[in-house]
Amino acid sequence: MINKKQNIQSSYWLEKRDEIVESASRLFEEKGYTATNMGDIANAANLNKATIYYYFKNKADILYEVSSRPQKEILEIAKPIKAADLPPGKKLEALICKQIEYRAARHKFVLTGVTERRNLPPRLYRAYVALRDEYEIIFRQVIEEGIASGEFRPLNVKLTSMFILGLLNSIFQWYKSTGELLPAEIAAAACDFALTALRDGRFMCFTDDRRELAST
Repeated sequence: MINKKQNIQSSYWLEKRDEIVESASRLFEEKGYTATNMGDIANAANLNKATIYYYFKNKADILYEVSSRPQKEILEIAKPIKAADLPPGKKLEALICKQIEYRAARHKFVLTGVTERRNLPPRLYRAYVALRDEYEIIFRQVIEEGIASGEFRPLNVKLTSMFILGLLNSIFQWYKSTGELLPAEIAAAACDFALTALRDGRFMCFTDDRRELAST
């Protein structure tokens, strides 16, 4: 049985680990991953260099945490939405809004992970891609539900999910917290755009069998 002392130690370990990740993310944003060393990260987290290896094996492991943490957190937000007893359109709307809300709140952290993930070694990059794919599958499943129920018109599920996720990911290349639009306004516009494309036959998209263009 885990006692109170062990819980306190575990909580301290996790808090300190989070401090390291946040400090590293700020340094990666300011200096870039390659120009940052473990000593820099240790100093920013108020640790000596030797201690930081108690929490992370190397700098690549820290980068993986910076890059993958947003994927893990948004995935945990998406899973109950997918499982909810809601119409597919409402599920998709919630998925879009929650992603924009999360990314707006963690804008710099998310953008740093996306920018620097190219520096991940192959093993860790594959792990990152697996998380990304798991998240994309949730979008595909919701779109498939919408097609099966008749709420969405027949279309290429994989291509459509990539279009929607591409739209959402592109927002944070230009989003600024000081901009004219609030995250909720951006989310409303993104939802309207995506759901209109899924429901309105005036938009054209390859059907799943790829034999023809669907347009009504």
